[in-house]
Parts: sequence; structure tokens; C-alpha cells
Amino acid sequence: MTQEIKSHQIDDGEVKRADLNTTETGSAVATKVIAGDGIELSSTGIDSGTGDVTVGVSEQAAVLLGDTAVNGLKMSWVSVNSISIGVGGTRDSTNVYTMTVPSLLTVDITSSGVNGLDTGSEATDTWYAVHVIGDTTEVVSPVGLLSLSATAPTLPSGYNVFRRVGWVKNDPSSNILRFTQVGLDRTRMYDYIVNETATRILTGGSATIYTTVATSSFVPTTSFKVTLHIEFKPKNAVNSVTIIPKGASLAIGDSIFDIALSATSTGTHLTRKEIPTDANQDIEYAVTDNSDLLNLSVAGFVDEI
Repeated sequence: MTQEIKSHQIDDGEVKRADLNTTETGSAVATKVIAGDGIELSSTGIDSGTGDVTVGVSEQAAVLLGDTAVNGLKMSWVSVNSISIGVGGTRDSTNVYTMTVPSLLTVDITSSGVNGLDTGSEATDTWYAVHVIGDTTEVVSPVGLLSLSATAPTLPSGYNVFRRVGWVKNDPSSNILRFTQVGLDRTRMYDYIVNETATRILTGGSATIYTTVATSSFVPTTSFKVTLHIEFKPKNAVNSVTIIPKGASLAIGDSIFDIALSATSTGTHLTRKEIPTDANQDIEYAVTDNSDLLNLSVAGFVDEI
């Protein structure tokens, strides 16, 4: 993207800056208009203030445009041991340094250090934060890293900055749960590509008052919304189930989260629905009758990176 600022525009109201005047050189005008890392300047003529000044944004700075500090870096499941991080760029965790990833990275949980696990050995039934790590001296290129910590990974020698770009969950068999990820800025949506029994969080629920269900086994700590696979078998065709964020204080059967799956029959009804969670990734549910049966599985989640 290139923005042109012409010297003849300075005094005709199109650029309303009192500190600009046409007697300054083009570069002086430009640096007053826009400043910061990644700015590329060029001008025509003899730089007398009469030529046109072009202000361009470098590839590195381009990832910071708009209201996001992340662009690209889409994650994909590769195997039970590895994931990939796509091309893109991001600011580090302190929002000071820009890391650019020019080609696909593959990160293997069975490896140690660069494009592997930061410290220790692979654990079962465990969340791992996925980081892009970099070197502010640019001696080495950015790479991927898995860590138990979302905020303080152990960095390999030669690396001094990082940014979390996602999560993976290792199941009880030490396999990374298969997933797809959608989103190229700070908001990322995950869907699990597994049988719903693998992510079951409630079986045979029949509580008629709001009852807490934890989703954190399959929803990470930075998430604020869960996608549920819902199986509901009501006793009567008029019964329903209500699922809400924990502590939302909404009336049972009278909220936007009420799921009237039972309108046609008493058979088992299936649906998917996104539900906000509380800060601990908890939700609450209630059914109409204690003979109703509810199964819940996590189908995915929304994360903010």
C-alpha cells in the first residue's frame, strides 16, 4: 500500500497540519506526516519541496496496519505429533519487535528446542501454547515453539522474543487432537476433527436447575466462546434445554441460549451452538424435566491471540 502526499496539497486544506510548509524538503514533510519503523520514503524532482513525496509501508510494517498486531500465521494440523504455522507476521509479546515468517513452519512436539518443545518431554492430556519466536538482532529467522506456558516459554539460545499464536491439545494417548483453524488476525476459530465422544464433557445430564459444566479440558484459558455438539433426548416433545455462560443469571427456558430441540418428537436431537463462557471456561445447563437426557461435547472454540 502506498499513500502519496503532494506538496501542492499542503496549503489547500487537504493536509491540515500547521507544522507543514512547502519550503521544507520532501523528506522533512513526510517525516512530520508519518513516522515509525518500516516507513519507506521517496520523492521526485530535486527534493526542493516542489516534487511529490511517496510514503510507503514496508512488508514488515504492513502486518501492523489496522487494529491488529497479527496477520496470517494460520495453524494447521499435520500429524499426531506436529502442526504447521503459515506465512505471516506479528509483533512480539511486548509489542516492540516485528517477526515475519516468509515460509511454512512445521513444529514437532517430539523434538526439542527450535520448531519443537521448549523444555521437558511430551506430556499426555495437556495443553501446549504455540509460539512464534524471534531474534531482535535478526541473526536467526523466526521459528515455532511449543510450551506449557502461554506467557513465558523457555527460549532456545539465540532467540529473545516471542508471541503466542495458538494452542494445541495433547490427548491421553499423547496425540495432538486434530483440528482446523479459521482466522488471519487476532481472533481464531478452531474446530475439532474428531468423534464427538473424544471431546465429551457431559453424559446423561438431567439437572433441572442450572448446573456447571467445565469445558477447559478442550477449551484453552484464553478462549471466551465454546462451540458445543449437543445431543438432547427429552422426555416430552415440549421439553427443552438451556445452556448459558456460567453466572449469566438468565431464566431457564427464556433466554437466547434456550435450545428447543424437542419441538417435533421425543427422539434424540442433534445440533451445534456457540456459547460464551465465563473466565474459567465454564458454562451452565438446565433441562425441563429430570427424565430429559443431555450429552455435551466440545466441537471447537474461539481464541484471541
